[in-house]
Amino acid sequence: MTLQWETLDAQTCYNAPAPIFGSIRVERYGADRPWQVNWSIPGYCAALIEHEFPTATEAMLAAEKHIHAALNTYLEQS
Repeated sequence: MTLQWETLDAQTCYNAPAPIFGSIRVERYGADRPWQVNWSIPGYCAALIEHEFPTATEAMLAAEKHIHAALNTYLEQS
């Protein structure tokens, strides 16, 4: 699954709509910090993947793999 990434700030934040609701955020809190993958809805944000990444591209690919695996698991159980 390819998420539709929007660049909010190329140095610190990318955002993509989550498949069901909310959004997936690839972000970091400073130019020298690692990238994180978070999930958010208005008023709430939490880590989607408990791992940090050296590049935004690696974080986005990990987010896509994570979402793809979660959707496959859901579909297999349905």
